[in-house]
Parts: sequence; C-alpha cells; structure tokens
Amino acid sequence: MEEEAKAIQESAKAVQEVAKTAATYQPSIHELGSFFGRLMTTVEQGSGLIADYIKGRRFELAVKQEARIKALMEERGIKTIRPMPLSTAVPLIDAATLEDNEDIAEMFANLIVSHIHKESDTYVPKQFTETLKQLSPFQAAVLKAMGDAPEKSRNASGMMYTAPLPNHYWDAPKPYDRDVPGPDRNLLVALASLQQVGCIEGSATMGGYRMLTQALVTEFGRAFLDAVAPTRL
Repeated sequence: MEEEAKAIQESAKAVQEVAKTAATYQPSIHELGSFFGRLMTTVEQGSGLIADYIKGRRFELAVKQEARIKALMEERGIKTIRPMPLSTAVPLIDAATLEDNEDIAEMFANLIVSHIHKESDTYVPKQFTETLKQLSPFQAAVLKAMGDAPEKSRNASGMMYTAPLPNHYWDAPKPYDRDVPGPDRNLLVALASLQQVGCIEGSATMGGYRMLTQALVTEFGRAFLDAVAPTRL
C-alpha cells in the first residue's frame, strides 16, 4: 500500500509539472494565434480558432512558420495584407503548421504570403493548398527543377526529357531522337503523381496515352510554382 501511495504521489507531481509547462507556453500560443488570425477576414474569430488549434499541434513548427511568413513579407515589401477567408485560411494554416520538411514548409509559407499580398492582382486558387499537401519533397524538387529548366532543355512545345531530373537536364527533344532512356521507377511515380494533380503533362501518343519520357509544366503548374516557389529577385 505504501508503494502504491508513493506512486500516486509521484504521478500527481508529474501532472502538476506538465500543467506548469502548459501555462508557461499559453501566452506564446495566444500570440501565435493572434498573428495567424490577422491573416483571416474574421480576425477575432480566427485568432481564437487558430490559438485553440495550435495547442494540439507541434508548437515549434508554428513558431518557425510565423518567422518564415514575416521574413517573406519583409522581403516582398508587404506592409498591408489582404486577409484570407476562413475557408481558405484554416486548411492552409493547418497544413503549414503541421509540415516538418523545411522545403515544403517554405513553400507553404510562400503560399500564405501569395494569398495575403494585397498589392498583387494574381489569382491564387484555394486548390493550391490541397495540391501542395499532396507533394512529397522529391515531387516538389522535380516540379521546381522542371519550372527552372533552361531554354535549351525545352523544345518549342515546352517538352523536356525527364530521365535526368531533378538534378540535371538534357538537350531539348528533337523529332529524330531514338532510344532515349526513360525515368527510373521512383521518378516515374513522382511524375505520374504530378500529372495527376495537374502540374505537368506527358507527351501524347498516337493512341491518346501520355508518356512521361518527355513532359512539360502546365499553366496550372506554373501558376502553382509562382505561388509556392516564386523566383527570387
């Protein structure tokens, strides 16, 4: 009985310590909620909603995202913002504060800033959030490599060979090319996934199929890249 009582006492102490730690973080959580809430049209509702939400998320990821967003706003000279509707902001901030891959997290921060950039007249579809959520770091690297491809690697239609991606490029496809190697299995799966979400398109065959030995970035894909990975000036 004495050992059981001691164990209960130790458990009670542990619970108290956890409670103290949570109380210490509470102001910072509310500060984060206030920051992300300002990115929404309904500020008061958004602040409380996001503050409550962050309690159940990895706190340090939200802190990093706040820093990224502020740095990007300063870099782009954004002084005033265009708040996002709740239906856009909540799923976007949810995904952005859950992402622990640095490259994808940076893309989420860019997407948030693209949405709130008041001086920009560029349309940023709500769908971009779901598109980005579906990308792995490898898929993102492949898409960015295709978006940054030099002119000599693309033919008049915008097609490029995919096999050397994402680290290298080959010269642009020509009509007389023969026996060109295709992408390996991992790259092929990544390309197929990017095609599935509408970011790229493979070359058409006589039977109407799409082959991914060659591919181009679609208009949707380029608009997506502009929003999540804009070219640095």
